[in-house]
Amino acid sequence: LKVNFLSYIQMAWRALPSLEQSKGSLVVVSSLLGKMPNPFTLPYSSTKFALNGFFGSLYHELAMKKSNVSISICTLGLIDTDSAMDKVRGVTNIPAYPATEAALNIIITGATRQLDLYYPWFTQVITLIKDWSPSITNYFIQNSYNYIP
Repeated sequence: LKVNFLSYIQMAWRALPSLEQSKGSLVVVSSLLGKMPNPFTLPYSSTKFALNGFFGSLYHELAMKKSNVSISICTLGLIDTDSAMDKVRGVTNIPAYPATEAALNIIITGATRQLDLYYPWFTQVITLIKDWSPSITNYFIQNSYNYIP
């Protein structure tokens, strides 16, 4: 909670006056797990849902007051960092994507002041399918984990 949510809030709040003066950008690194719940990810998923809610609301507030601060929310799938791979090894067979490519996409998104990034591209498709057909999404989620009761 401290790292994945509260640190973002504290940094954004303190930087906002400076960002207003410099026409700056806030770049939020979120996760597909912050848009659709998955098993065995409760603490992490909760913080990413909170990030999406907070910065989504802040985006609207800044837009309504005609602020020149941009907010980019980056929704990432599974990225092949050591810490992520340690957590999912043997738990799921979902493919991981290169951290260097994810980082480059995050930088480009912030620099070009885009509202959203979905990396890899199909994470956006998955979030749309989740809303259109929850039963298909639930089936996929429940069958992508190696869970033996």
